[in-house]
Amino acid sequence: MFFSVFLIYLVVVVLPVVFWFVFFRKQDRAEPEPKKLLFKVFLSGILVVLLASIFESMIEENFFPRVSAKLAEDGNAGIMEFINSPGELFGFLAIYFLAGPVEEFMKFFVVKAMVYRKIAFNQVADGIIYAVTIALSFSLIENTVYFMNILDDMSFSPDFVAIVIIRGVITTMLHVLAAAIMGLYLGRAKFSPANNAQLMTKGVLVAALIHGTFNVLIFLPYGMLMNVILLVACYRYVMRQLKTEKSQMVWRLVFVDEDVNKGIK
Repeated sequence: MFFSVFLIYLVVVVLPVVFWFVFFRKQDRAEPEPKKLLFKVFLSGILVVLLASIFESMIEENFFPRVSAKLAEDGNAGIMEFINSPGELFGFLAIYFLAGPVEEFMKFFVVKAMVYRKIAFNQVADGIIYAVTIALSFSLIENTVYFMNILDDMSFSPDFVAIVIIRGVITTMLHVLAAAIMGLYLGRAKFSPANNAQLMTKGVLVAALIHGTFNVLIFLPYGMLMNVILLVACYRYVMRQLKTEKSQMVWRLVFVDEDVNKGIK
């Protein structure tokens, strides 16, 4: 029993994280990012989870307490009530815009603070690599907690297996691709002569909208199919942008970097 559950955890929670990390590392062969810095960025996902949890709880309790209570009480049925009731639609839309913006902004805030002025961040594509790394850490922690909670509620059953597969594989892909788009704009902002703040804001907003759209679609009829289409479209966009000459160009710029004298490049 324990071995079976542990094996499922490795396959549906850990393996997707490893897969995406290796996949994007292979896209960065020309000038790979320092392993030490990537490890630090990955560990910072713990901070992102904590910050996102605190801010989401504060926003829910202070602005949407009745909506949150309804969702907690009725689960998916409550969500469908919000969708079908015009009087509750605003509250539901507020929840729609909660997790996406908070989580994507926290990823952006932490990854920017850690890598934006590093000498190793010398390609637009590097923004994607660093953002994906922090997203994978976030996804691993979030899905691990979810896995343990649903295991207590459902025990080891076919429904449990189906849910954790969807959660582990699909939502990890969501976090990766939303963060990749945010990181793309972060990279563009670093090497843009102007409108840096505008580019960063656009990246966070696009990532948040993708995240929020995913969260809503999953509860609608054929929602999972629509989400797969959404993620495939995001994947194709990210891969096209990642391989462009502009994204792969290496910029030899001089920045004030606290790690220069430590030999971290």
